[in-house]
Amino acid sequence: MDKFEQRWRALVRLKDQLGRGGAAHIAREIGKEPNYISRALYPPGKDGRKRIGEDTAELLDAKFPGWMSEQGWGGSNATLGDSVPANSRIEPPKGWGMLRDDQRAAIEQLIETMLAGKVALANTKPPPDGLIGD
Repeated sequence: MDKFEQRWRALVRLKDQLGRGGAAHIAREIGKEPNYISRALYPPGKDGRKRIGEDTAELLDAKFPGWMSEQGWGGSNATLGDSVPANSRIEPPKGWGMLRDDQRAAIEQLIETMLAGKVALANTKPPPDGLIGD
């Protein structure tokens, strides 16, 4: 496993530890756009995926000490403010596990964009049947 794979796994673990809105919180803390962090969380091989470079890894080290360890970030950093507590867990909606990884990532990105206070998908309409085809 190379350093980029290790960083990706650690970032996924950190996002999970932070709970709902974790990716948006990470983005705010390190001064990156939520979209950048969402794309860094894409699974290996997915188009548009961002690798976590040296600069971003240093920012993460500064804001989330220990994020690369197997135990993950302990939450000792006092910069959380009004974010979601690390032990907060919300049950996923019914059927969440039936979605593909890319569908879940798109939904999470939309939620994070909305939580960040940005308008997403302006002037778009859902398909008449409510389902998006492959």
